[in-house]
Amino acid sequence: MISADGGPPRRLTSDKARDILPSWSADGRSIYFSSNRSGAYQIWKAPAANDARQDAVQVTSAGGYGAAESPDGRYLYYTKAWLSGRVCRMPTGGGKEEMIGQTVRSLRMPQNFAVSTTGVYYTTSSDPWKGFDVQFLDLGSRRTTTLGHVRASLGNGMSLVPGLDGSPAELLFSAGIRAGGDLILVENFR
Repeated sequence: MISADGGPPRRLTSDKARDILPSWSADGRSIYFSSNRSGAYQIWKAPAANDARQDAVQVTSAGGYGAAESPDGRYLYYTKAWLSGRVCRMPTGGGKEEMIGQTVRSLRMPQNFAVSTTGVYYTTSSDPWKGFDVQFLDLGSRRTTTLGHVRASLGNGMSLVPGLDGSPAELLFSAGIRAGGDLILVENFR
């Protein structure tokens, strides 16, 4: 971790395992990350004030990647697979895991979903290399709305910025617009 104003980086984990895909808790006091320190990738939580001497706590037990805490801090959302995993959630205080809807998946990479106060943004596609739909599942009504279609390959990462009133204002994601190359002939090459 490093201050947004600059300064020396501070190590938050010291285990020899692979610790990846960090994210902040809603209150900014903790970080979530995926780690294989228990033999399989699970979601772990550590205090952001950690000085690498405190132990992180394992949160999931049946797999976990790409965690995101809900803005109200009540639920932890995550996937259980590295590629194209269903999005699950569990109460942050512990409790039973549940799948979110039938179609809510994190396509291609575990960071390809975003959580708002009212629902989950995600993408669907039969071929994410050719195009994808951006969708929203309202958790209150359990209704899914298609927000738009993107004619490009799905990239890696999705993030939501709240408006001044806390409601979602903009959804940010990456897409591969063009992949290719050029052939160039060099005359009189030696």
